[in-house]
Amino acid sequence: MSDLTELLERVKAATGPDKVLDRDILCIIDGWTYEKRGRDRQPWMYGAKGERRDPPGVGIFGAARPTSSIDAAVALVERKLPGCGYIIGMGRETPDEPLGACAIYSSLSGEGAELAEEEAPTLPLAVLTALLSALIAQGASS
Repeated sequence: MSDLTELLERVKAATGPDKVLDRDILCIIDGWTYEKRGRDRQPWMYGAKGERRDPPGVGIFGAARPTSSIDAAVALVERKLPGCGYIIGMGRETPDEPLGACAIYSSLSGEGAELAEEEAPTLPLAVLTALLSALIAQGASS
């Protein structure tokens, strides 16, 4: 199972914000590093350019929290799938349906091929699930 596939399963199983999942999403998808460095041997987050983030326990180390922020989740889509369009919706027809939905298309017009369409309990999780599905589909087709 690839890192993306395993991460997709974890995001699908999530029911709301999750700091550990945020950390893993940033590391696997966006090039961040989480490791122990320095004399204190404390875990630290390092951005994609090697910049150090806040120490553990302060937010999520100064990083965006994509499982709780629609803005952070959409920013990941725009960085990882440039030129792709997306539609995000919220609502349900029956109480047992997921609240959030996201579809990602191969062009900004929404007329391109649909890369992914996913539902989840929250909008950020729907966006992340669709992003991971689209990334996996692109990897399978390339």
